[in-house]
Amino acid sequence: MCRSIALCLLLCSSVLGHEMTPTYPTWDRTAHDGIKKVTMNLWNSRKDVQYYEIGVFTKDFEESVPFVTLYSILKVEYLSHVEFDVYMTEESIKKAVYICSLSKLRSNDDSKPLLATQICSKFK
Repeated sequence: MCRSIALCLLLCSSVLGHEMTPTYPTWDRTAHDGIKKVTMNLWNSRKDVQYYEIGVFTKDFEESVPFVTLYSILKVEYLSHVEFDVYMTEESIKKAVYICSLSKLRSNDDSKPLLATQICSKFK
């Protein structure tokens, strides 16, 4: 019964999520030795969410890998996109497998979203 209700809520609501490209990003050189960067695009197709947190993880998602970006939480308006760069040392790149964006739900909103979404891209 619970599963039927959850499925109905999911199918009846207009949850579209978000997307992050490229799906399989590759690292580019920077002007600094030992530092590489990747450029990502984040698209928001959810009216109820404006903020997304960026994270880099190992293959089992057990450990966060250190990285640098201008903002770790990005504001992305509905039906718009944001391009951002992620910088990492070559040592950290060896451990990094996924770069993910997680929708941040607001706790002070009267119409709270039902579903948090996480999208991940896998490094080549």
